[in-house]
Amino acid sequence: MNGERRRGTGLRSASYVNLHSRFTPALDVPLLDQLIRHLEARAPEGMTALRFSISKSTSKVLGVEATYYSRELDGSAYDSPRHLSQNPHASVVVHVVPTSVGASIGGFAGDASPATRLLAQVAETVIAHPNVVNASDILSMTDNTVYVEGSLLDRFFLGEVALRPVSSNVVGIIIEKQPQRFVDQVRYSIDAAHATCGIPIAGYAVTSQKIGARVRRFGSGAYTGVIDHPGVLLDAAERLVTKGAKAIAVTAEILDLPDLSRYVRGKGPNPHGGLEALVSHTVSRRFNLPAAHAPMWGEASRENPTFGEYDPREAAELVTKTAIGCVLQGLHKAPQPVQWSQSRPGDLLVSDVVALVVPYRSIGNIPALSCEKIGIPILGVRENVTLQRVDPVHLNMRQYYLVENYLEAAGFVAALRSGISLLSLHRPVRNITAI
Repeated sequence: MNGERRRGTGLRSASYVNLHSRFTPALDVPLLDQLIRHLEARAPEGMTALRFSISKSTSKVLGVEATYYSRELDGSAYDSPRHLSQNPHASVVVHVVPTSVGASIGGFAGDASPATRLLAQVAETVIAHPNVVNASDILSMTDNTVYVEGSLLDRFFLGEVALRPVSSNVVGIIIEKQPQRFVDQVRYSIDAAHATCGIPIAGYAVTSQKIGARVRRFGSGAYTGVIDHPGVLLDAAERLVTKGAKAIAVTAEILDLPDLSRYVRGKGPNPHGGLEALVSHTVSRRFNLPAAHAPMWGEASRENPTFGEYDPREAAELVTKTAIGCVLQGLHKAPQPVQWSQSRPGDLLVSDVVALVVPYRSIGNIPALSCEKIGIPILGVRENVTLQRVDPVHLNMRQYYLVENYLEAAGFVAALRSGISLLSLHRPVRNITAI
């Protein structure tokens, strides 16, 4: 734990602000560096960017959506980002599907898991963040897939941290204050995870009051949110860390939800995923450890919901009462962040990444912009459509490769790892020219 304790009663919803901005990039400076400076210049007083991405691009202007939060919520900084380059023996593939942007693959309840499992067949290690594989009571990952929370993944790509594999984490669970029947449902899931999966559990902490996690929406249609009482959340996390928790699972009710029927039918983006990311980012950045969130269907939201028509991609969320089982399984063996300067053999570094796999045009995020800067191939999957409309040409990306689907992405990764020239696989084969 870093820094002094902060009580929940002193923090308000103003601790989070969602803003849209635009800027015109220069061609002679890495876009990631420009974007970070742009966000710092527009940060409300006393705030720093927690989540952000380029959501739309033209040939001249980039649209940026960002959620800022109070600096007093942040943990101590890691090492400054390093000058990085790709490792010629790279063996790690990272699979990213941004949350709450309406991804046709990975925008529902763990429906990107099959694609992740496929990539794991051609990579030594696959890094996936919770949104890619979380499916309520189900978590389908291969042994060579690691579960990395989104803000830790950003820090990994910025070269601030290495990821240290672990055999097991002791997990602590934060349960938002609710009527006892809802708390009991979560307790059943915790005991089931301990008894059947053997997950070490430090215990659970019920918050002193509701944290007030509320949905908000950006102009692009993507969802984000605010948290009314983040200090309440962090107080509960501190209790668990003090008791030895090395990873934190959170389950809290999500307020201000829109009608879920469109999402359940596969016709709209996940309205609560962006807010879930804010919760996990807030905890992870404050305590520098793995964290993830699972929605709780409490007294102010749907209780035992039923829907007529539904999309199979959302089915996993319809057969659970708590949604926390996947989070506990993912955090069980999630790697721990360590300072870049303290990394040792066996730790995962961004230079170990052979390729980043992302949805088509969802490339305005830290992982993609870092890969472009470092020289790591970015595989944009055309079949995976989202609300984001970012053209790699507008971003002057030279490391971007368009693939039709995840089958082709897996073949691309296999070629990269085998040292096979990609040009040799296309027809016609071009003549080699004199230099």
